[in-house]
Amino acid sequence: TYESAAAFVRLHYFDQISPLAGFVPYAPIIRESADTARSSAAGTWSIPDLIAVRYVDLPLAGVGLTEVHAFEVKPGRSLALPAAYEAAAQTRGAHFGTVIAHTGSACDEPMHLREVIEACEHFGLGLCLIWGSVSGAPLQGDLLRRPKRRDPEPEAVEAALEILLTAADQKHLLEWRRRGAR
Repeated sequence: TYESAAAFVRLHYFDQISPLAGFVPYAPIIRESADTARSSAAGTWSIPDLIAVRYVDLPLAGVGLTEVHAFEVKPGRSLALPAAYEAAAQTRGAHFGTVIAHTGSACDEPMHLREVIEACEHFGLGLCLIWGSVSGAPLQGDLLRRPKRRDPEPEAVEAALEILLTAADQKHLLEWRRRGAR
């Protein structure tokens, strides 16, 4: 499920949520956060399942933006209201939060979908249904709800990136910023 969700984010997610897609010169860093996060920071609902970090260069505006996207991933059959609460709790240091439910096919609608949509609307979270797999049927998905941009404190973003990114990913992000600042 995580592998398929990460592939969906890499292949389709940013095209669906961002009008800035043409200005992103660097591929996003996408990680299964639970594997990366230091165990001392782990706890109930503290670490998203996946994160994506991208650097957006807006040369005409003279601005470079770092965007942090947090994802809570659930198998479609276990998608329920707590998924939205969990995703909301994990977005302290993120600009966007999204729940991804991996269903069996485009026709499989999770039982609690309506209440999850309402909770996602309440918290400003995105909601995606994906189906297919990396190795089998072609991976596809629907963005049912676009996430709202949050404005977390810079210190919260920095703390999240220190915990959720590997040292190599942190170095990679710093390189993006240096190249974009030229």
